[in-house]
Amino acid sequence: MRQKDRQVQQIRPAPYHLLTQGKIERIHHTIQKVVKHRSYNYPWELAQAIEAFVEYNNHDRYLEALDSLTLIDVSSGRSDEVGNHIEQIKHETLR
Repeated sequence: MRQKDRQVQQIRPAPYHLLTQGKIERIHHTIQKVVKHRSYNYPWELAQAIEAFVEYNNHDRYLEALDSLTLIDVSSGRSDEVGNHIEQIKHETLR
């Protein structure tokens, strides 16, 4: 897959378009699962938890839809470089 094909684009949902709405609902559900496991005494604690999740989601979470790359790898244009490194690790592991 070429780098151009893997670019991350902002989703602007069309009203009543189920596929796009489903993608947005899925990320909302993922955030809810993460932040609902704790009790928050102050609003800033919740804000910090959401900020930590966004940081994780963008920098550390490998997504199958992006060929096991992170969002930051794809959006910064490093997807080919990182993808080649991941392939090398896979081949060495299988040996």
